[in-house]
Amino acid sequence: MSTATAERLTERALELALCAATTGYPDEGILERLGPLLAQPSLAATVADTPLASLLASWGRDEACLDAARSAYLERFERAAGGNPLHETEYARSKLLAKPTVLADLGGFATAFGFESAGLDMLDHVAAQLELLGVLTLKEAVLTETGDSEGSEIVRDARGKLLKDHTAPLVRALSARADLRDDATFGPVFAFCAAVIDAECEALGVEAEVLRPATDGGEGDHMECGACVALPR
Repeated sequence: MSTATAERLTERALELALCAATTGYPDEGILERLGPLLAQPSLAATVADTPLASLLASWGRDEACLDAARSAYLERFERAAGGNPLHETEYARSKLLAKPTVLADLGGFATAFGFESAGLDMLDHVAAQLELLGVLTLKEAVLTETGDSEGSEIVRDARGKLLKDHTAPLVRALSARADLRDDATFGPVFAFCAAVIDAECEALGVEAEVLRPATDGGEGDHMECGACVALPR
């Protein structure tokens, strides 16, 4: 039983790692990071026949598609005033006002479980949160496999709190935005992330709200790369 549970937790950790990789900026090393993940049979099977699979295949086969994804990321998340911030404390006005508290809370999770990030001010980025959640899930898998029930329960509790208070509300808010759902790059990315997070919430019995954006703006024109996504796998 513990072995089966540990295997499922490991599979979830891989899914969360993929979510983290695809919600960050697709820099020059993105394909090298994605390769080992997608080489895992369980993750490859989960992603197969999804829009995300087609998107990632296009990145590997046509540099122009990857360049389009980079441009889209910068336009949507870095340059657009009041657009689609990927930081929890920037997305919701209530979180912005409590930014020190939010960062301190996330920093507590990171410190307690040995998570290394680019810096405290980056911990509220959706990619960092997904990576942290994946690390916790993998830790629980190891503890479960070794029969450490007390340790696994502590980590499981932390997973639930991180999911409920931070990651699930942010991912659900982003995936619900019409402009992101329709985007050639971020539609497949956040649809996959939302499915993974929903599964995590169900597994942990977590009921999480959706963050309310600080502004109703940011749903303007967006870039398309339909030809890239349509490339054969």
